[in-house]
Amino acid sequence: MLKKMKLVAVVFALLIVVAGCNSEPSIVGIWQAEGDSVKLTLNKDGTFYITDESLEDKDILSGTYRLEGDQFLYTPTHEAELANTFTLKDDTLTLSYQGNTSTFKRIQK
Repeated sequence: MLKKMKLVAVVFALLIVVAGCNSEPSIVGIWQAEGDSVKLTLNKDGTFYITDESLEDKDILSGTYRLEGDQFLYTPTHEAELANTFTLKDDTLTLSYQGNTSTFKRIQK
């Protein structure tokens, strides 16, 4: 009986570890570009919006996104899918594409 309880405890502990390893970082929220008026909104349903408060027509781009490993894959409406490498540390989101890097600070979850 004791062996069975130990086995159940080990299996349960492994499930917790595996579940923790498979969770993706939450990038859902509103992000402000550093030193810029550009805002990136990432919704839970996989849609995104990019706005620029300095422009008369504030809407710049919208579409859908998904995460795959360290890739931020997004498809602007009526365009082909694009990929950026992303890192998330605390409330800082960094997107990199072909040597260009954009850094965003989370302003709302």
